[in-house]
This record gives sequence, structure tokens and C-alpha cells, in this order.
Amino acid sequence: MSIRGRLTIVLLISLLGFQCGGQRTESSSPQVPKRIVSTAPSVTEILFALGLGDRVVGVTNFCNYPEATQSVAKIGGFSNPSLEAIVALEPDLVIGSWGNPMAMVDQIERLNIRWIGIKIQSVEDVLSAILTIGKQTGKGVEAKSLVEGFRKRIRRITNKTKRLSPEQRPRVFWGGWNEPIYTAGPGSFINDLIEMAGGRNIAGDAKQPWPRYSLETIVAADPEVFLCGHDPEGYATDAEALSALRSRRGWKDITAVKTGRVYLMRSDAFLRPGPRLVDALEQMAATIHPELHRRDAKDAENPNE
Repeated sequence: MSIRGRLTIVLLISLLGFQCGGQRTESSSPQVPKRIVSTAPSVTEILFALGLGDRVVGVTNFCNYPEATQSVAKIGGFSNPSLEAIVALEPDLVIGSWGNPMAMVDQIERLNIRWIGIKIQSVEDVLSAILTIGKQTGKGVEAKSLVEGFRKRIRRITNKTKRLSPEQRPRVFWGGWNEPIYTAGPGSFINDLIEMAGGRNIAGDAKQPWPRYSLETIVAADPEVFLCGHDPEGYATDAEALSALRSRRGWKDITAVKTGRVYLMRSDAFLRPGPRLVDALEQMAATIHPELHRRDAKDAENPNE
């Protein structure tokens, strides 16, 4: 029976619904795939970082890094990928993430297409995902090398920030300033980055990884550093956006706003739990503790001092 025929049968016997899920255990000795479809931007970035770009035949509409993804066939969104588009690409492996529709995963497996589901929430999860994908794609050696390099870069930062006293760790808020306001709590990779970078997350005691916060709660916590992780809409320049924030009732009384420590973190590396997360950590550390960054630069210029 043709792939299209099998797809029709699956669609007839299954109702496509959205459920959080998609993590499955893979065999210890997988076949090396030749045609890979990614259903998550973070997975796509891992595949390319492992040198598998020439085997990636399909990605989501949101996969925009690296630039080579622009020429790869699109299979739809993250939460609503097209099963028909995926199957038409004749993949021998589909790799997705927590949050992909579980019904789609079931349909893919009923078509005897191998599926790997990766759940990534923390920084450690990212490193584990790289190793898992490397093992399942014949790039185990490359994955180990990549992770070792990332761990070295992380240690360069944490070896300095772990010496900071609680008083030297500024209160940090991550999020936007337009309602509804969501931030990063414990169990999220952003919370990990803030702690590694030498900050104290004001939502570090929240009860979920991505809690919703009120302006009143933020004002009461009085962050000393405000990392805006979402592009503020309606402003021509960053300076215009920051000026508007300073004039807003409530926000203007926050220490971070009064002292000018509001930063627009525009790179989507901060929003994707993938290999560029280490780049995001380095940028965040330099933003929260510029004095440590300046010291590194001076030491590099004067190694014998």
C-alpha cells in the first residue's frame, strides 16, 4: 500500500487532537537515518549543530536557524504540524518535542515511521537531548564533543558566579511588560540561566516553570535587573520602547527601571532550549555582571599581569 493510502487509513481511524506529550524510548542500536523531519525549532538547531543538516528534509514554519533551514521543506507549526506534509517527505525518522500533538505521534508510529520525542525544560535537559539525538542518528561522538565544549563554557561562567554572595546576586525579572505577563520559574531553562549567570530570579519560588505574574507582584519583588525576553511591539527603536516603559505607572518605580538596568534580550536563543542556549548564558552573564565580563576582557589583553 502506498504511503498516501496508509495515511488515509490512519486519518480515518484516528481523531487528531492536541495533547502535551511525545516522549518515547528508543532502541539502543538504531539504524542511521537518511531522511529526518524535525517538529520543533530546538530539535532542528541540534540536528544542524551535529552536522546533520544535509539529512534534514522537513522542519516547522518557526525553524529559522541556521540560515540553511530556509531552504528546507516546511511541515506546519509546532503545535499543529501537518501529518500529510510529514509523510509526503518519506522520512525514516521524525524527531519532536514535548508539546507536539500526541495524536500526531501515534499516527506517525502507526505508519511505522520511527519517532523520537525529546522533553527539554532545563539546561541539563538540553545537553541530554544533544546526546540522545546524537546516539539515535549515528553522531554519538560528535554529540559528546559538542556537550563537552558546552560544559566547559558553562563552567567558565559558573566558576566565577558561584563565588558570589547572595547580596552580590541582583534580583532579576525575566519577561515582558504587556499583559498578560509571564515569567520563568523553577524547572525552566531561563531560571537555570539566571542562576548560572549570577542572578536571583524573583520567580524562583513560583509553583510552576512558566507562571503568570501581576504588575503588583513584580513591583513588590522590586527587581534590580529587568531582562525583557519579548519584543515590545509598537516602538520604532529600543530607546523608544525603554522610554515608554520608564513613564508607565508602576513600572517606573521599580529599581531596575530607575537605575537603567532594563535590557531587551532580542535573540531567540533565549527562547529556544537548544545549542545556542550557551550563547544566551554568556550574554546574560555579561549583562547581569558586566564587571566580571570586563575583568575577563582585561585578563585576555594582559595575560602576564
